[in-house]
Parts: sequence; structure tokens; C-alpha cells
Amino acid sequence: MTTVPPPRSGKQQLLEAAQAAVQDQVTKARLQAIPAARPRPWVLGTSLMVLAVVGVYVGVARPDWIFPGRLLPEPPALREASWRMAILREAKLVEAFRAKQGKLPADLMEVGTPNFGISYRRNVDGTFSLTADSITPPLAYQSTDSAKTFLGESLNRLVERGKAR
Repeated sequence: MTTVPPPRSGKQQLLEAAQAAVQDQVTKARLQAIPAARPRPWVLGTSLMVLAVVGVYVGVARPDWIFPGRLLPEPPALREASWRMAILREAKLVEAFRAKQGKLPADLMEVGTPNFGISYRRNVDGTFSLTADSITPPLAYQSTDSAKTFLGESLNRLVERGKAR
């Protein structure tokens, strides 16, 4: 046998109807607070147009702030001065190695600086030579040479280049 729930009183029905009405108003208020996402085709069109204009400008004008200018080739005198400084730096490292180890290194890798473009040769009489073969004419430094004589005006040229920048 099934039991039938007792009939609800009028007050109970009125309370439930009032609660449902309040809940319905709360739901509607929440939905109105959320702005509807409307498609804005003009924003997309405008953005694409601006992007196209900027792309054409960058491609045609090639501004320096994106494409830095090409570096001018270094004048031969400055190039030679730079190589003289690099050779002398390597010579000082070889001398420091000899002072610490008591012998000349077998190659520049043993000194710790594989300077490409500078070749090293150990002589049987305890001297060494460094040569920059990648410039014309090649620069050669003998360990018996004076550093001041080998540098000559190179340091002054490099200082002047630094001031010009």
C-alpha cells in the first residue's frame, strides 16, 4: 500500500512561491550583471589593418631600431693595432705560463686561450713566436722583442678609436 503525503497548507504553498520568486529575481540580477559578449568585428579589422601597415613599414623602411646598420670595415691601421694587442696579450699569457710551470706551453690551448688566427711556435732555444696569419702582411712577434717596440702606435690608435665612438 502506498502512502499519500498529506495535503500542504495554503501558508506552506505561499511560502514556497515567495521563495521561488526571490530566487528567480536573484538569478535574473546575476545574469544582468554579466555583460553579454558581443562580437566586435571592427576591432579585429582595425587590428589587422594596423598590423599590415606596421609590417609594410618594417619591410620597406628597414628602420635602424630593428635592423641595426651594417658596421663599416675597420681601417687597416686599426685592424693591425687590434691584432698587435691580441698577439701581445697571448705573449703575456705564455710568459705567465712559463713563470708558473717552468716551461713553455706546447700550444695556446695549454695556456687556456685558443685564439683563432694566431699561431704559436716554440723554439728549441727557449724562445717562442706568435704570428697573426689572417692579415696581410702577417704580423710576427718574437719573445725576444720588446713589447713597447712591437706595439708602436697601436695603443694610441685604439685609444683614439675609443674616443671617436
